[in-house]
Amino acid sequence: LYKKYKIPSFEVQVGLHELLGHGSGKLFTEKDDGNLDFDINAVTHTETKGKITSWYKKGETWDSKFGALASTYEECRAECVGIYLCTLTDVLKVYGFEGDEGDDIIYVNWLNMVRAGLLALEFYSPESGQWRQA
Repeated sequence: LYKKYKIPSFEVQVGLHELLGHGSGKLFTEKDDGNLDFDINAVTHTETKGKITSWYKKGETWDSKFGALASTYEECRAECVGIYLCTLTDVLKVYGFEGDEGDDIIYVNWLNMVRAGLLALEFYSPESGQWRQA
């Protein structure tokens, strides 16, 4: 099963990771003139349904807030989007997978994630106490 669906499941994950993982998400910011780049009265928090209560202040960026971990967080976010969306049958249909075959794609995609996590352990440097790769 793994051998059969390793490449197709990876293609689904990469597509979702790149297009919807990196390609989604709005960074709310305060512009130089003090105005926000979103309508605070119309945009709601996707989980709480309440108003947006925080945003990047003038001069702040993703990198300035998260520093050395910024790219790691971004990659993790994109992977999470991909792994979540691959479980949705309507999304799998876009890639041509339905029914039992769709379930197999989901299963193998998750196995690929477990494998990737284990392989990533080799990038930790005990000498420096840091990860050598995002």
